[in-house]
Order: sequence, then C-alpha cells, then structure tokens
Amino acid sequence: MQWNALGRGNRRRIEKLHPPGRLRTVKAFGRLLVSSLVGLALLLSEAGCRREKAVPKRPVSSSVRLLPVKFEPPPDGLLSDRHLDLYVKVRRAARERSESDAARALGVDPDEFAWTRARIVEALVALDETRVREASAETYARAIASLRQTLRSVRDASTARTIETQIAGLERERGGMRRADPLPPGLAANTRKVVTRRAELEAALR
Repeated sequence: MQWNALGRGNRRRIEKLHPPGRLRTVKAFGRLLVSSLVGLALLLSEAGCRREKAVPKRPVSSSVRLLPVKFEPPPDGLLSDRHLDLYVKVRRAARERSESDAARALGVDPDEFAWTRARIVEALVALDETRVREASAETYARAIASLRQTLRSVRDASTARTIETQIAGLERERGGMRRADPLPPGLAANTRKVVTRRAELEAALR
C-alpha cells in the first residue's frame, strides 16, 4: 500500500512537470529527428558514391622506364639518303656548339651521326685517292705525249737520245705506280652515293 501510494505520487509529479501532450510532442520530435539524420546519412553516402564514379581514375603509371633504343649500324654498312640528310642538318646546326649537342637538339642519335660521319669521310677519302691517281696518270700521259711530239721534230741525234731517255724514264715511273686495289663492295656503294652530293657534303664538313 505504501509503495503504491509512493508510485502514484511520483507519477503525479512527472505529469505536473511534463504534461502528457507535451511528452508526446517531445517523443514525436525525437522520432522525426532520428529519421531526418538517417535520411541525411543516406543522401551523403549516395552523393559520395556518385562523386567516386564521376571522377575518372588515373591510370597507374608503370614503374618500369623504357630505355632508349641503342643505335645499331645497318648490317650492310651502306649509307642512305636519310643518313646524308641528317649529316648535313647536324653539321649546319653545329656551327656554335658540339656535334653531339646539335644532334640531340635535332632528335638525332649522336652514335648514328658519328657512324654516318665516319662512312662519309671514308667515302670522300676513297674518292680523293681515286682522283689523285687519275690526275697523276693523266699528267704522265700528257708529259710523255709532249716529249714524243718533240722527238719527231728533232734532227740532232744527241738531243733525240736525251728525249728518248726522258720518255723511257717517265714510262718506267708510270708503270711503277701502284695500282689501286678494288674497293670493298660496301665502300664502293657509299662512294657512288656520296659523289652525287659531294659539294654539299664537303661544304657542311668545313
């Protein structure tokens, strides 16, 4: 009895402090607040998913770096028109800097340029040797022809013998000239390629 009376007294105090209508309002407001927070959390989660889908994924960069391809001379050792073109370009660009710097600036492999220059110089030297040899043979031929023509008009026997001795000496010298060995096929082909643009290449070489 005493406990029941005490319980009823407590309920009366609570009802005085929080009337039934106000208590229901507070409970309803609480449920509305919880519902709003849950809805907001769902919206934020959905927005985050959309944002992830909208941002394009960057491709994963490979950690392996591609090494530059090392220049390999052509197996036949032959010059091409492209080699002659790049040689002239690099030489013209190397007026105030090194050939290697000029080659890199033009996107040319310095090793390829060095190989091309060596083949061009080699061909020019072979052409010069051929030209000198041909010029020497022509000089001997003209000198011998001139002495023989002079000999025909000489009436003095002693003078004639002197001229004949000179002609014989020139003939021996011409015959003793070392004959040129045949050029290797690759070098012969490169000289034929270089001779068509010799003036341009020699101007770039200076």
